[in-house]
Amino acid sequence: MAVLSATFIVFIRVAVAEDAVVPLRTQAELIVKLAEYDRSLVSRPGPRVVLILHNKSLTSVRTAQGIAGELRTFERIAGLAHVEMLVDFDSVSDVRRRVQSEKAHIIYICPGLEDRLPAIAEALAGLTILSIGAGPNDANLGVVVEFQIHSGRTQLLVNLKQALRQNVQMRAEFLKIAKVIR
Repeated sequence: MAVLSATFIVFIRVAVAEDAVVPLRTQAELIVKLAEYDRSLVSRPGPRVVLILHNKSLTSVRTAQGIAGELRTFERIAGLAHVEMLVDFDSVSDVRRRVQSEKAHIIYICPGLEDRLPAIAEALAGLTILSIGAGPNDANLGVVVEFQIHSGRTQLLVNLKQALRQNVQMRAEFLKIAKVIR
């Protein structure tokens, strides 16, 4: 019985470690670095606008506030000043309208919107916007870049098909270090 219990505890620890979320500070650092690799983002004028999309759940709101706070500690994103805007998810059509009206460069999609990601990805098609998600499977659901921890290391997943649909032009150096989903 003791062996079975020890095996079960080890299994739980491994499963939890694999599902770990990349810390918000690390995500902010990655967003700042990642923006430099997107040629379409770097070439656009004006302050970098980061929309942070969340729902009303406590986890989603806390993530939105946390990532906004972490991003604000950086002076520049892709060489220019930036502004973070928290956006409460209302509808898919509202997401597209907000991206266009705010001239957003980046949209960060908080946990809690996974069931809406395919529709959001469809709404972002044709716009020039880098979409980022921190949830497991976000890249498969339609964001361009997902952050995850795999085997204790931060990994970047890139949905190349969605990147093309959103006019994101990642430099080859980035694609060499990321895991590409085609």
